[in-house]
Amino acid sequence: MMIKITGGYLKGHYLKTDLKGVRPTSELVRLSIFNILEKKVEGAVVLDLYAGCGALGIEALSRGAEKSVFVDKSFKVINVIKQNLVKTGLTGKSIVKKLNLPEGIGMITEFAPFDIIFLDPPYEKLLVLKTLTQISVFNLLVENGLVIAEHSIREDTQNNIFNLIMVKSYNYGDTNLTIYSRG
Repeated sequence: MMIKITGGYLKGHYLKTDLKGVRPTSELVRLSIFNILEKKVEGAVVLDLYAGCGALGIEALSRGAEKSVFVDKSFKVINVIKQNLVKTGLTGKSIVKKLNLPEGIGMITEFAPFDIIFLDPPYEKLLVLKTLTQISVFNLLVENGLVIAEHSIREDTQNNIFNLIMVKSYNYGDTNLTIYSRG
């Protein structure tokens, strides 16, 4: 399976996604995310947690982000991200880390703070709140930065998690996007 980059100078390029158990963000949801972010992506330092094939971070780089840090726990997934970065010519703007999440978030503080954090954990594993808490505890987000949390409609989120404040929530079928800002 391949997915297509939806915008920026790499629009139309395909990314490898043939990973068992990985659910790439749909094209509709990715388009929505970047319509929400608009110009905030340009020059941004981005963190892509539970990165899967790297589509969100790569899409951000294609749309003008300065740097993207990709984090996932699987060697297979990390290798696919690296292949996609080579294929798109983005290795120089990227850092790829293999870490268990959310426990390993403290291991990426050296790259912080981030302007935008994408959070797309496996659905219904109750990882959204735990990960948002770790993002807040380790102060990974710049003031007025945004966390875009993609999750199942069946997974609860909270309005405020320490210094993260819910800005808005969007629904796309079984998928919710919840936007948090650092207050």
